[in-house]
Amino acid sequence: MKKIVLAIAFVVVTVSATFAQNFAYVNSEYILKHIPEYTSAQKQLDDLSQKWQLEVDQQYAEIEKLYKAYQNDQVLLNEDMRRRREDEIVKKEKDVKDFQKQKFGFEGELFKQRQQLVETHSTTCFKSHSGFG
Repeated sequence: MKKIVLAIAFVVVTVSATFAQNFAYVNSEYILKHIPEYTSAQKQLDDLSQKWQLEVDQQYAEIEKLYKAYQNDQVLLNEDMRRRREDEIVKKEKDVKDFQKQKFGFEGELFKQRQQLVETHSTTCFKSHSGFG
């Protein structure tokens, strides 16, 4: 008898807990795309990102030129000159990777700009529909 009462009580509690939950779906991306400040901030970030990526691509193109010139002249160079050129190429590659990390990495400038420009609008959007869920 106790088992039946406990089973019925469990079912009643489970069913009532299920009905007590409310769910809401909010398309935050749609909302944010229709906020002019958010779209302008996103455009600024995209432009900044493209500018920095162009700089990275140019630096890699320069490194590629240096490497091809090194390969062409490698036979003519003595050991000391080869080592200098190799070191120069490696240093430039390291500098480009550091630049990428500084601009695009976690805690990089793009991340900080995104926090500064976009987070305020996202937070506003999320606060506005937090009462629905």
